[in-house]
Amino acid sequence: EMFDSLRACVDDARFADTYRSDDALHWYRTSPSLRQRLSNVLQSQDMDALYPLRYFLADLIDNLNGQSQRADRAYRWMKLSASELNHLRQRQGQLLAYKGFLSASASLTPRTDALDVLFEIECRQQQRNERDEILFRLGATFQLVSIDVCRIRLTVVDEGMKVMQKYLDDIRQQMGNLTVGILFGRLLFELSRWEQAQRYFQQLKNEDPAWIERWLGYILYSKGAWDEARMCYDRAYDRMIATAPPRL
Repeated sequence: EMFDSLRACVDDARFADTYRSDDALHWYRTSPSLRQRLSNVLQSQDMDALYPLRYFLADLIDNLNGQSQRADRAYRWMKLSASELNHLRQRQGQLLAYKGFLSASASLTPRTDALDVLFEIECRQQQRNERDEILFRLGATFQLVSIDVCRIRLTVVDEGMKVMQKYLDDIRQQMGNLTVGILFGRLLFELSRWEQAQRYFQQLKNEDPAWIERWLGYILYSKGAWDEARMCYDRAYDRMIATAPPRL
């Protein structure tokens, strides 16, 4: 499933045959079309498109955590319109979250294009690779420190990562050893994407049928379809007590 979704994005016939979990960062950096697809999916929050990529994203995050070289400052040139720049000026001191993986350079390369804006990021020993490139984690949070003409200073903050980690820890504590498949459906439900969540659980294969029925019950109840929700709850209960030992 993951290879089917990514094969068209990777201009290398060896991808499906040679891919390993610890190669995710390599493929991300060497395939522009793959980076663009991931960026588009994360920016749009298209859960149907995101689901087949879940294992690659998990591998990519693990790869980022395993990098060893570090830098304390990063730079990225971007083109911004006058209205976008003015909007940022009004948000000085506030937090900004990036939907995706943000790449930057550990070295400053001068540019002469007057339309370009330089983002200077204080990253507190952020990990970088051998090509002097820094790739920030998914959902990185920054504080907008100041804007001086066309130079924007940001600093990495860990509030966003702390919130995400707390959410994941809470889920693990509440849900025990549920699979990635069930947890992904729960995320859709908690984002109030009820139609997507219902379609997702109805099509989900190779997962615990009792948990599928239970979450379909939650979704239908939230949509006001109480009779259908009750039938799902009943089926989930029947499946749980039919196991040995019963799960109650």
